[in-house]
Amino acid sequence: MEIVWISNRQNQRSSGIIALILGIIILLAAPFITSLIGVVLSAIVLIISIIVLITGVMMRGVGIPLILLGILGLCLGTFALLSPDLAVSVLGIFLGVWMFFLGAGQLMVASKFSSDTLYYVLILLGATLTVLVGLFLLISPVKGMQIMVLFFGCYLLIFGLLSLIRPRY
Repeated sequence: MEIVWISNRQNQRSSGIIALILGIIILLAAPFITSLIGVVLSAIVLIISIIVLITGVMMRGVGIPLILLGILGLCLGTFALLSPDLAVSVLGIFLGVWMFFLGAGQLMVASKFSSDTLYYVLILLGATLTVLVGLFLLISPVKGMQIMVLFFGCYLLIFGLLSLIRPRY
């Protein structure tokens, strides 16, 4: 099976302009975006908790675990909505754990590529960087999320500039 990407210069330029604009907005509003992420996550937890609570009530008798889970989610979502940094911290911790284990897995797989020195070195560097970023997110989740938002803004800015300067055919 082969994936075919259909694109032309105009599509590349359009996506480049959108990425450039989003990158600039993210870089200018980076401190507010992490709080916005916390508010959005809190709202999602609240909505899902309400759905779980309604589902538990509709099950009549056997939905007690869902009712308890819905009430717990409502409490956590409300608390996180009042303190968006808490939601950002939790997300940072989850991402930190995920990145730590992802990097550790890459370090274990790197030995399979030891015959090709370039790939081996690149995998070792990438895996080590992933483990370090994961540890940083675990130690300082809010600051780590702010850095990740800045990184994402820089990535979009560079991608947008490259798409405008040299679009692919």
